[in-house]
Amino acid sequence: MTRLESRASLGTPDILVAWREGIFSTIETKVVKSGLKVALSAHQVSWHMRTAEMGCPAHLIVAALEAAKRPATLKVYRAGQARELALHGLRVEPVAAFPLSHVPWHVLRDCLLS
Repeated sequence: MTRLESRASLGTPDILVAWREGIFSTIETKVVKSGLKVALSAHQVSWHMRTAEMGCPAHLIVAALEAAKRPATLKVYRAGQARELALHGLRVEPVAAFPLSHVPWHVLRDCLLS
């Protein structure tokens, strides 16, 4: 795994992953401290939508911290959900969700490879 953040190429995801299976994928990471809004820039939405259209494996992982009526959760979204996620935030149904206190890493890995 390599951290990619760069001002040179706006919208580029945070993490590049080289899987043992010979697959490269990208992950955008976000944290929601309160409310439902997931702060994605227009550049990030554009990058993910283009990536999804090309069929490249890319995901957004959102850590939704504990808030009123919401337990701390790690939520996984596919790149093609970026526009909807920017508009509707945590109301968007994730591909997978795990309690932040107990993330089954092998299941998360399988989710990111699918």
